[in-house]
Amino acid sequence: MYLSTLKVENYRAIRSAELDLDNTTVLIGENDCGKSSLLDALARVLDDDIEDGGLTFEPREFHHAKGEDSASGPIRIRLGFEERRPGEWSDKVYQPIAELLPEISKKPRKLYLDLQADAVNEGSSQATWQLESPDSHRKTSDSAVFQWLRQMAPIIRITGGMLTGHEINHEPDTETSPAKTAPSPEIAQLIQRILESTSALLSRNTSSMSAELDNGFAAARELMETRDNYIDWGMLALDKAIGEILGKDLKDLQSSSIALNESGSYAEKLGFLLLVAALLREHPEGFLPHAEPIWIIEDPEAHLHPMTLASLALMLGHIDWQKIVTTHSGDFLAAVPLKRIRRLTRYNGIVHQYRVREHALSLEDLRRLGYHQRTRNSVASFSRLWLLV
Repeated sequence: MYLSTLKVENYRAIRSAELDLDNTTVLIGENDCGKSSLLDALARVLDDDIEDGGLTFEPREFHHAKGEDSASGPIRIRLGFEERRPGEWSDKVYQPIAELLPEISKKPRKLYLDLQADAVNEGSSQATWQLESPDSHRKTSDSAVFQWLRQMAPIIRITGGMLTGHEINHEPDTETSPAKTAPSPEIAQLIQRILESTSALLSRNTSSMSAELDNGFAAARELMETRDNYIDWGMLALDKAIGEILGKDLKDLQSSSIALNESGSYAEKLGFLLLVAALLREHPEGFLPHAEPIWIIEDPEAHLHPMTLASLALMLGHIDWQKIVTTHSGDFLAAVPLKRIRRLTRYNGIVHQYRVREHALSLEDLRRLGYHQRTRNSVASFSRLWLLV
């Protein structure tokens, strides 16, 4: 499920905000511009644990205008989903939303998930929601459809420091739900090998960096080759997620012609292990086979050497799943196409996004901008004003 727009009203620091998203979107902006609140709102809808299909919001989560005791209004969050190509949602895996959709046309079809929670003075506020097709005007509030949508578009949220194992903001969930059983000792051992190898590489606490890298890569390959184990494990598949990080088809990865622990450069392997280790920390249970997770990666430069950050940026380019990245690194930003960058500002609670539209600059202008400003003076990308002469 491709997320094309995010609209938020009266949530935390945000009175009003609307964000356009690409397959890769990089957010920049000064502190307190609303980046974290926008991502928190998205995660609240798609990632938080819920009971009986409902979400609740505490009084502190409602936006209050400066000097006002009462909330500015109800929290409203709208997620806009869109087909990547006309007819994509005709596949049988999208059967839960089939009744909402209009007939296939030349334009991609859209769906809007709208949530609203009314402000309360005490206690929590229960959110109501509905899924609507703007073309057919059909709507549903079926909790089963809501849960299906959340499973099809789960969040992989990697906050600053989590790529290195620092600043992990939750304890690992050791409990198992009725839908799955605990992983086998063999699988748990492979996961542990990957995490330990990544930690040793980052801390340089190893006698041989290349041998440690190969050990972690070999464990990742073995993990993907245990596909049947993951399908039995609650019909979840981490192997597909790991294959996605490499930007290669799972069948190709498992073929005898490709040796996973021998392919790619040192930089590619290190970037790959960083992402796999973060994924295993955040979602050790995996995803549904047809799910398309949304990566949220906040400040990937935290605790990383510039060369390691370059390795990570290289691997992010391989991932086809949607990515939303925040950064304060000029070097990282310089590697991102200009059209993918959104600069956010916030004034009186209203968040504005600024971007350079595709084809707004000529190829010669882009070349000059890329060399003189983005490459040679990358920190200038964070300036409030670009003076182009």
